[in-house]
Amino acid sequence: MKILVLGSAGRAACLQCEPGASAARPLAQRSAGAAAVAGAEGRWLLLNCSADTLRHPQIESAMSAGAIAGVVLLDAQFEHAASLLALGRAQPLHLYATPGVFEALTQRLLPPGLLDGGCAVRWHLLPVAGDVRSSEFCVEGLESLRLIAVDDGGWAAPHAPNRRDAAVGDSIALLVEDRLAGQRLVYSPGAPGDAALPWMEGADCLLVNGSVCPLHAGHEPIDTPWAALGARRTVLIHLNDCDPRLQDGSEARRAAHAAGIELAYDGMEIEL
Repeated sequence: MKILVLGSAGRAACLQCEPGASAARPLAQRSAGAAAVAGAEGRWLLLNCSADTLRHPQIESAMSAGAIAGVVLLDAQFEHAASLLALGRAQPLHLYATPGVFEALTQRLLPPGLLDGGCAVRWHLLPVAGDVRSSEFCVEGLESLRLIAVDDGGWAAPHAPNRRDAAVGDSIALLVEDRLAGQRLVYSPGAPGDAALPWMEGADCLLVNGSVCPLHAGHEPIDTPWAALGARRTVLIHLNDCDPRLQDGSEARRAAHAAGIELAYDGMEIEL
């Protein structure tokens, strides 16, 4: 299994820091958080999507070759909308989303029929809603990968209809298992709740949200819980620019490394 970090930046401004906080600057330009995974077939499954996602050389090449198997939308972020339109013009588009994410996108960001006017789109609903907190699904052309969508504990995008009262399925984590080799990835772009943590135990790679900045809170309460899950590799993604763990030589960076925590960067490649 191959994992590609397409964007490592945080999804929103850090609420713990003053606007314009500069603890970790200067930094190279970082793209909005997204990732992709490929199985033995050599086709890519995009995990969320942003405009910068489509500019990555490997993704551009896959688009030209028709080797994008689909897109799993783990939440209803605004940046998904424009990038989906661009991707859909390049090839038939398979979108995988929960009913909550589908509703938020189609009713508030993508009016019905807008995508279909310029490309062939097929929605695949992942039935994570109500009492159903996980669902296994398949992606055509990626039969080597087992995929399970897991409710991540209640984070809703700003455009979700129930922003202040998140429901099951408003955002998910994704478990990806290589059927041939047995390795497991768990990608959790939101802040996972207790219900999602058992799925992460013993994973070969955790790609998890690190947007809680340790600038004022201290690093131990943030990094320690991941170590207890026993993952072979733990990689923090969606870090805000003010996060001191991004600064070479900082105490926070040293503490993260001492705890076995890696920091994602744009273009990072992980092979399991």
